[in-house]
Amino acid sequence: MSQNETVASLAPLWIEKSELERLISLLRVEGYTVVGPRIEQGAICYKEVSHAAELPIGWTDQQLPGSYQLARSNPESYFEFNVGPQSWKQFFFPQQLTIEKARFQDGAWQFDRPEPSQRRYALLGVRACELAAIRVQDRVMMEGPYVDPEYVARRTSALIIAVNCTVAATTCFCTSMDTGPRCGAGFDLALTETEDGFVLEIGSEAGRVIATQLTDRPASDETLAEAERLRGQSRPHQARKPAFAVALNRRSANGLIPWEFEICYLVILTIRIGTRLRPVAFLAPIARWFVPPASAPRSMTFQIYPGMKSSGSGRGIPASILTLPTAREAPPATASEAAIDSGSRTSWRRGTISLIPPDAWDAVVASPGAPWEST
Repeated sequence: MSQNETVASLAPLWIEKSELERLISLLRVEGYTVVGPRIEQGAICYKEVSHAAELPIGWTDQQLPGSYQLARSNPESYFEFNVGPQSWKQFFFPQQLTIEKARFQDGAWQFDRPEPSQRRYALLGVRACELAAIRVQDRVMMEGPYVDPEYVARRTSALIIAVNCTVAATTCFCTSMDTGPRCGAGFDLALTETEDGFVLEIGSEAGRVIATQLTDRPASDETLAEAERLRGQSRPHQARKPAFAVALNRRSANGLIPWEFEICYLVILTIRIGTRLRPVAFLAPIARWFVPPASAPRSMTFQIYPGMKSSGSGRGIPASILTLPTAREAPPATASEAAIDSGSRTSWRRGTISLIPPDAWDAVVASPGAPWEST
């Protein structure tokens, strides 16, 4: 049996919440710089942690598309939040790094390359989706034709203490991509927070060394069942992705398809979105690039499809067919938009149209003005 198989066969352990402080102290004694979640400027960020009290105890986040804010939660919880605005990449691949120094000496330039960083990080609170992201970085920085020595030094010396998610935002999608909410691999230790403490799973030999110094209490069957229930409760809150996207992502993550196929997928997905609206309306703007009109017609018919965004107001427009005059027939100094009543193909509100060239009329939107009629 290999060392990895031996470690994977170790039974999960149990620690009380008060022992999290001891874990941080133990990591610091071992020479690690402990980095974990902390509240800073109204968000949960990844910063150096010296004590467990610096963690966002009793806080959660509320995430929606384009929205993020903190809120109070269970006063005893340490990790009842989702992934915030930062990532762990900054500790493996920093934005600024000195890769070479040059000095002019004895009439010639002398070049010196600094040694890779000797700093060892212990990352506390890494989620399953972040472990998947780190695996992608490893494939690029460590396993490709061009290996980054600084990244290798930081990554191989790091200790990862993952946290299994027990809550999820509607913007999360790890279940669709098969990357969570439970951490499956890529960690040294993994924590699942329950009401009274943490279930501690061991994922590597380095993690086993730390865990044996921390506790020797195995987790009970009741505790393991509770941990599994808490991990599962985050699944129903997540958004889902099309099955085709899921399959492609899994094959890509395993290195089974080249990047060219990913580009093809984006093209296919764009076509699918367009055809769900209206095939003719979707292809019409493309055709105008290749078949320009010989001369500007006196009137033009536009297909307005559902969900089209107005140029400025942001309102959607219902499906209808509209005949409008060309730019040279439109009166000067008119408003920029025409109006359509929702739910009707022939009933119109009063509106005007702007001086837009015929080949640039891709959308018409609501605004008061003079009347127009439908066809």
